[in-house]
Amino acid sequence: LWECTMGSVLAGEESRLAAVRELAEETGLHAKESDLIYLGDIYYTNWIVESYLYCSEKEPILSLQKEEVIDAKFVPIARVETFRENMVSGVWMQFCKYREAMENQMFS
Repeated sequence: LWECTMGSVLAGEESRLAAVRELAEETGLHAKESDLIYLGDIYYTNWIVESYLYCSEKEPILSLQKEEVIDAKFVPIARVETFRENMVSGVWMQFCKYREAMENQMFS
């Protein structure tokens, strides 16, 4: 699954906790803060995108937030490139930036 939750940190909320909350709200996946692997930041003019990886040993059941998520699909990381033309540019940029780190985490 390549899911790019786009939410914001609430006042007084730590970014990792915000990532856990957004993951649950948008996909139905309930992770603990310690389950998320920090990948890094991308800086824009008016905001920062922090990226985390959540890995699961088995394919989890998704419950997509219909107001914010159109679709989701589980694919091997090697096939993500075949979906490039349908990706939002920011999601593709995140994938390219963190691909090696994701592969190292997933296959270690």
